[in-house]
Amino acid sequence: MSLLCAALCLQFAGSVSSIATPNSGGHKTFVVAPAPKPGDTDAQFPVYSAGLARLLQAEGFTPAASPDAADLIVRLAYGISGPLKQVTRARPAARAQGVGAQGTIRPGPSGGGGGEGFGGAGGGDFQSESEEDDGGLARTVTVYNREIIVTAYYRDAAAPEAPAKPQWQVRVKSTGPEGGLPQVVPAMLAMARPYIGKTSGTTNVKVDEKDAAVRLAKGEGK
Repeated sequence: MSLLCAALCLQFAGSVSSIATPNSGGHKTFVVAPAPKPGDTDAQFPVYSAGLARLLQAEGFTPAASPDAADLIVRLAYGISGPLKQVTRARPAARAQGVGAQGTIRPGPSGGGGGEGFGGAGGGDFQSESEEDDGGLARTVTVYNREIIVTAYYRDAAAPEAPAKPQWQVRVKSTGPEGGLPQVVPAMLAMARPYIGKTSGTTNVKVDEKDAAVRLAKGEGK
């Protein structure tokens, strides 16, 4: 990342965790489908699924001509909470001694999102305010919890009626001031890319809007 981009580019930070079965590496043809979610009519899903498909191809997977020809059904789920209030406090004495500020997150007036961290697509602008608290400075900003889950299920063409078996899953969680899914989902898909089909612990990841994987998820580069 260049110094200019570090100062001007939109940046995203999150945590990634992934898990895969031992035999998952042999299945490479895929189709992307939405995760089952009653009432989900998100018109942006074709855009996000196309971005995921490009990232999968970059990792050596091959799009199938039809769902019946696919080894893997890759399901994409994503969501964002309602606005939350994040408060940081730094007292003059603590700053003078080099002690970092403390931060907390609490629900804002509209509360959080739906079950499992998924809510309606949040909007709104970055908001901040400052107030004195116990002789120090408290700063409040509006943030959102964001999450995506990518899960691959193996479909046995020889037994199409058999239940699909989970092969691997990547989960990305992030908190930040950006509340628009069109900005957030491509960045989180880019965070997931190195962990597709692999098992890892929880890893902290950062990307910015100019990263090659983010641009590929948006259809802007290869």
